[in-house]
Formats: sequence, C-alpha cells, structure tokens
Amino acid sequence: MAKRCYNYESGEYEEIERDGYSWDQGTYVYNWDDSEYEEEDRRRKRKEEERRRREEEEEDEEDEDEDDYDNDEEDYGYSSYASVSSAANDVGAGGCLGGCLVGVVGLIFLIVVGIVIIGIAIATLFSGGLFLGVLLIIGIVVIGVILVIAAIISAISSGGNK
Repeated sequence: MAKRCYNYESGEYEEIERDGYSWDQGTYVYNWDDSEYEEEDRRRKRKEEERRRREEEEEDEEDEDEDDYDNDEEDYGYSSYASVSSAANDVGAGGCLGGCLVGVVGLIFLIVVGIVIIGIAIATLFSGGLFLGVLLIIGIVVIGVILVIAAIISAISSGGNK
C-alpha cells in the first residue's frame, strides 16, 4: 500500500510504494523520504517486542503460580511425588548422591550377603540338600534384582527434578 512521501527530485509529495514506485509519476524514484515506512517498521518491531515481553511475563507468572501451588501443598501437609521428591533434594538426600548411594549400599550388601549365602548354598549342595541350595541361590538373585531396581528408580526420580 502506497504512502504519501516527499520526492526530493520533484519537490512534491507523491504516493510512493515501499520499493520506490511512484504512482503519481508511474515510474520508480530513487531520491525520496522513506521515513514513513521506517516509522512503520519501528512501530511493528516495538509491538512485537512488547508482545514477546508480555508472553515471557505470563510464562514467568505461570511458573510462579506453580511454585506457589507446591508451597501450598507443603504448608498444608499435602503430599505429592513432586513435593516429596523436591523436599528430599532440598535436604540433600536426592540428586545423584541419593541414587548412587542406594546403588553403592545395595551393591555392598549384595556382595556380602551373596558371598555368605552362596557359601551356605554350596555347602548345602555338597551335603545333599539340593532344594535348599537352589532356593538360597534364587533368594540372592531376587535380592540383587530388587536392589538394582531401587537404585534405578531413585536415580531417575532424583534426576527428573533438577
């Protein structure tokens, strides 16, 4: 859409398009005042920046509202996985330390108990108690699997809140 702009060559105001085409002369002009188009661009950029800033403020307010909701849950004793997990992280029981600690303790327990139970199982097998020996070996495998699953769940849950 053409705007009324000053043409320095003719010394008159003319209807000139953004690309320099003058409807009054029917040709392109090269020495004209394009400040109307520049002002339009500045207004458009300003509006876009204001819109972006409002969207960011709304997102920040939504984040604050979610934080307030979490605080309300803690204040009134409501519990949810997120608030319990974040509380654990606040006191230092979460994060990688929590998941890794469960894994290390579980591994040590598994090794110590495993050695004892496997020793008992081998002794039982040699003394003729096949059923009891197999049962002890199955027990140590089940305990190991439970500890590994607990370590994985702890590591995943603590890592999701960071």
